[in-house]
Amino acid sequence: MPAFALMLLVYAVAISFAHRSTNQYWSILYAATYTMNWTRLAGLPSGIIGHTWTLSVEEQFYLVWPLLLANILSLERKWRPLVVFVLICVSFAWRSWLIFMHGEAAFGHVFFGSDTRAMEIFTGCLLAFVWNRKVPGWLLAFWPVPVLSILFLAFYGTPSLLAYFDSSIISLSTAWLIVIVQSGKGFLSALLGTAPLVWVGRLSYSLYLWHFLVISVLVTRLSIRPAAKDVVIICLSFLLAAVSYYFIERPALRLKVRYSHGLP
Repeated sequence: MPAFALMLLVYAVAISFAHRSTNQYWSILYAATYTMNWTRLAGLPSGIIGHTWTLSVEEQFYLVWPLLLANILSLERKWRPLVVFVLICVSFAWRSWLIFMHGEAAFGHVFFGSDTRAMEIFTGCLLAFVWNRKVPGWLLAFWPVPVLSILFLAFYGTPSLLAYFDSSIISLSTAWLIVIVQSGKGFLSALLGTAPLVWVGRLSYSLYLWHFLVISVLVTRLSIRPAAKDVVIICLSFLLAAVSYYFIERPALRLKVRYSHGLP
């Protein structure tokens, strides 16, 4: 929340100096109330912080999951993964039905809806229920499969009806990678455990917050070659993310530890 609040504050100040439309201020309200996914679906203004729709999906999940989890944990242990698997199937069936019944008109709902995106987060929940340290050898041996799947979709995925399968592939690939890394075995686990990549991981939330603002501003303002512009975007995004992490996130996390001491 503190890092997110800082980004919204900077954005509010920036649009004030730029004399932008009041619609830009509405986008701050949508982001701050974690409703950006539904407001974007409704065609309301998102300014240059429209990427926060993914954060809205996440926060909406956190409102619902504790209630579901309390009921799931009341079941016998053997039934818990099955219930979560059913939830995954229900979300996938719902998004498939929307596409089948409404075609292109349903793409906005499929793309932005927390109900249609729930399948991806439930995949992580299922992994948490079934995870143990015994990793099948083939999962470690075929680590290029999830890596190449994610990279291919990141660079060549398109926002079309066919792409509604992309998120399913990415969520399964991500779960596969988590299993590999948590096992502590193999080349990929060692690579992702190196200090530079761990550091990028620590900055990842702040990178998420700032990168799109940097891209939106620099792409329209800088008249330089695309390759040079990309370098500037990457460097400035990392700089802002580092400032956010070291001066906002880390102090806030220390406060969290201090004031949550002794809580269950």
